[in-house]
Amino acid sequence: MAVFKSNATRTVCTALCILVMVSSALSELVLHKKVCPDIDWPCTRRKCAVLCLWEARKEDYPYPVKEHCDRPKKCCCRFYKEVHLPPPPHVGIVAAAEHDI
Repeated sequence: MAVFKSNATRTVCTALCILVMVSSALSELVLHKKVCPDIDWPCTRRKCAVLCLWEARKEDYPYPVKEHCDRPKKCCCRFYKEVHLPPPPHVGIVAAAEHDI
C-alpha cells in the first residue's frame, strides 16, 4: 500500500510540475500603448532609441520598448506588456489521465 501512495504522490507532483512549467513558459508580449512625440531633428534609429528609453524611464515602465522612425521627423515608441496565457487544454487532460493511473 505504501508503494501505491508513493506512486500516486509522484504522479500528482509530476502533473503539477508540468502545469507550472507550461503555464510559466506561456507568456507573450502584446502592445500596451504607442507614443509618437514630435521631434525637431531628423529621426535616426539611435536618437529614437534614446528618446524611447527616456520615455520609458519617465513612466517607470518595466517592459520592453521598441523604437521606430515612422516619418522623417516622428519617432514612435511602442510599449509592450507581458500577458500570461492559460495552459493548452491537452496539458490538463494529461495531468488528469496520469492521476487516474
